[in-house]
Amino acid sequence: MKKIFFTMLLLFISLFITSQALAANTFYYSKSEIQDFLYDSENNQLVAVAKNHLIFIDPEDLSLKHEINLHTDTKWNDFVIDHGDVYVAIHGNQILQVDLNTYEQKGIHQLQEDVIEFDVVGTKIYYLNSQGDSLKRDERIRVFDRTSQTDQVLFSLGGYTYDLIIDDSTNVMYIQMEEKNDTFIQSFNLNDSSLISTSDSYRLEQNLSHLDDTFLYTSRGKYDKNDLMNITYHSDDDRFLYYSNIVPLDENTYFKIENHGLVKYVFNGSEFVIEKEAPVQTYTDIQPLDNYLLTDIDGHWAYENLDQFVSANLLVGYENADGSFSAKPNRTITRAEFVALLVRGLALNTEEIDEEFSDVSSKDWFYEPIRIASALDIANGFDGNEFRPKKEITRAEIAAMISRSFSNTILFTGNEKPFKDVAGHWAIEPITNTSKAGIIGGYPDGKFGPDNNATRAEAISMLTRALNKQYTVLPYDHELTNVVIKEHIQTEQYLNHTDYETVASIIETTTTGYYKTSAVYSLGTFAGLAQEGIQFKMNSQGIFAEVVSKSNSFAVVKVVNPNPYTQFMITNLDGKMEYINEDLSGLYYLKRSSDSNDWKIYNVIYNN
Repeated sequence: MKKIFFTMLLLFISLFITSQALAANTFYYSKSEIQDFLYDSENNQLVAVAKNHLIFIDPEDLSLKHEINLHTDTKWNDFVIDHGDVYVAIHGNQILQVDLNTYEQKGIHQLQEDVIEFDVVGTKIYYLNSQGDSLKRDERIRVFDRTSQTDQVLFSLGGYTYDLIIDDSTNVMYIQMEEKNDTFIQSFNLNDSSLISTSDSYRLEQNLSHLDDTFLYTSRGKYDKNDLMNITYHSDDDRFLYYSNIVPLDENTYFKIENHGLVKYVFNGSEFVIEKEAPVQTYTDIQPLDNYLLTDIDGHWAYENLDQFVSANLLVGYENADGSFSAKPNRTITRAEFVALLVRGLALNTEEIDEEFSDVSSKDWFYEPIRIASALDIANGFDGNEFRPKKEITRAEIAAMISRSFSNTILFTGNEKPFKDVAGHWAIEPITNTSKAGIIGGYPDGKFGPDNNATRAEAISMLTRALNKQYTVLPYDHELTNVVIKEHIQTEQYLNHTDYETVASIIETTTTGYYKTSAVYSLGTFAGLAQEGIQFKMNSQGIFAEVVSKSNSFAVVKVVNPNPYTQFMITNLDGKMEYINEDLSGLYYLKRSSDSNDWKIYNVIYNN
């Protein structure tokens, strides 16, 4: 059973079960910039974009509620909130739609041209697209209708267009433009694309923020929506109403981006003062800690395999009614679910499309893994151009997919298991190969059960064995031990100097999965306790590390604390010092990162 939370967090929790420790979990640390954010009043949350991540933040304590990796290289992701959903521009010409209550990704809208800025009104997405170069540009407002799936030019504009916002109550679009060094705002009637009014020119130090019944707000002031002529510049007293990167909660509270994190200001009767500062955590693969603490795998025959997949972010559990998570290891697994595990486990990818199956839609969650597996000739379909994604997968089908997937990385040699029931079976060759390699096993009666539906535990165990038997691209031992030593020694060094930003960077570069999540929660606690005045020091005097096992994808490193323990020194608020000795020796589990090829720690099992 893995230790719950990072070891040092356990020490703190045992000493300080107080409101201070609980409040500390609201602090997060980031290496990514927050680009912009909005307030979702319906669900009482802040919604922000931070370098390819969509993050949801509790406005009370600025804690992270949820995070979605946008998986895009777009430098700027425009986004809007409309009728319970948030829409985010990704990959140039795609708009991701996410439910603000459930965080469910409802789908991706494929537009005809790339998006610069956009807004949503009903079933239509109005967006700015630019063609040409800096000498001759064609700025166009296009409209995509989600119902009819049509995408057409609404009207063209001269000059440069920077921003747009739509008043859906009047069907008027306001556009910020620059032409011949003059910057101004124009309003258009969307019913007939006619120009309504144009503002006076101004310096390009503003962008469109939001609308109310009377005014259009910008970063420098407000315009009368009817004629755009009457501008009121902001004053110190009402400044928070006009900035696009400042979001008001009410007349006494607003939020602002400072140092790439969020700051909460409240009015104390005479001026606005900072109530909470929290740089927002935007790590690349953080999940709620409960996702890793599955309730139904302890004591299961496949515990180690299930725990490895869960801890390495390769398997996601089912959420129960009480908020806990379970693996349901004895439940059968579908063809789509197994293909997703296979593609995720091997980090497979390709842009090719082999064939489109009649029962697999681009809107289905399993579309991408099935497309990839099919294009790589790993997973085949059935007659009638069907994949049957929801059909339960058999043990023979798993053996066949594994045999194809690992044909270049595993030597299928060894002693063949003489199963009694595979002679003449269509999958006898892959069953024979995977049995020689020790990837599959049979039942006590000597049968393999090729046509039996596989359970989740059986499928994950077969795949885990295969992943652990790849020996074609092995890392050097020092690559693995250096990761563990760096994480341990540098974390200690910078924690002792309360340099939490650097510790966050170490966590990002050396950890993943369960271990990263527990480390992030721990770091938030350390920072919170430090702000309350509780001092913390640790002294391990170094560690020894040696490789126990390694494959192309996974490795295990044994760590020995030679001291023979690490000493933790905690100074309470009353100045009293506490000393705790803890042995941090144990097994560190690492996986090769699919995006950077770096090795990262995903779990640690301590000796005591």
